[in-house]
Amino acid sequence: MPWALDLTPSGQIGRTADGGGRRSHTAGMSTVETAMPRAPRAPGARVVIGTAAVAAGVAIVLVGVALPWLTLQHGQEVVNGVLGDGAYLATAAIGAGALWTAYLLSGRPGPLRALAAGAAFLIVYWTVFDVERIVTTVTDDPLAGAMGAPLMGPGPLVAAVGGVVLLGATFSVPALAGGMRRTQWMRVLLAAALLAAGAVHLQQAPEHLEVSTVLGLGFLAAAVTQLGLGAAVLVRGHWLLYAAIVADCALFFLLYAYAVVHGLPFPSHGDAGIQVGAGEPVTLSGVLSKLGEAVAILVALPLALRGR
Repeated sequence: MPWALDLTPSGQIGRTADGGGRRSHTAGMSTVETAMPRAPRAPGARVVIGTAAVAAGVAIVLVGVALPWLTLQHGQEVVNGVLGDGAYLATAAIGAGALWTAYLLSGRPGPLRALAAGAAFLIVYWTVFDVERIVTTVTDDPLAGAMGAPLMGPGPLVAAVGGVVLLGATFSVPALAGGMRRTQWMRVLLAAALLAAGAVHLQQAPEHLEVSTVLGLGFLAAAVTQLGLGAAVLVRGHWLLYAAIVADCALFFLLYAYAVVHGLPFPSHGDAGIQVGAGEPVTLSGVLSKLGEAVAILVALPLALRGR
């Protein structure tokens, strides 16, 4: 069928009297634009700066935990944060960083940002409390002289600064979603149980290293794996990850049960507790770590079986 150009006032090619069709330039351009793939949207400057501040806050807290918190015997003996509350502060910082990562990857739901801010606030509150307690011990405790002129180190102050940076950073990027799915809440519960168990193992590791290198390394292995799995499950859920959580927690739970009932071939660390079997006494820290592992198994096992 013959065609002839019939330019309309709108700039379209119109149909001629012999029955030709009409096609618009704008429609053709629209088709081309639709077919072209859109480039992924780059994160805004606010997100980049806020995330960098969160990472800096977590790093500062971890450095503060590793620094001296107290010096004894006229500077001859140094006590860092891992031997005290620093293990729990480090765990809170790792948890806050993982919560922030999950917050960004899951559409920025408000509850995840609130949890990250809560972890940061806990760090600030806890370090201020520790600073006050150390200062009181150093200046007012009549038994301080027996510790050889104890002095507070820079560790708790550095950790407090890291907590403040972390807390401020969590408010720098506004939330875009109001709620979370049930599976996301289950992953938060799972991560909390793992981080709690890992924190106890981390805090107990130096004491057990003094008793036995193998025993201390076992506690470090439990701390590293459980803290790592707790952070990972916040960021993403997968049935293989859930299966690894079940295996890890079941292994250390059974090892503890065997140590309590029969005992392990290592010297006793001398902690006070309830004697149940022929082995180690049941202590508060042991109960808390096993409670965290039990909760993690109960939450992760159904998720692993469902393949979610």
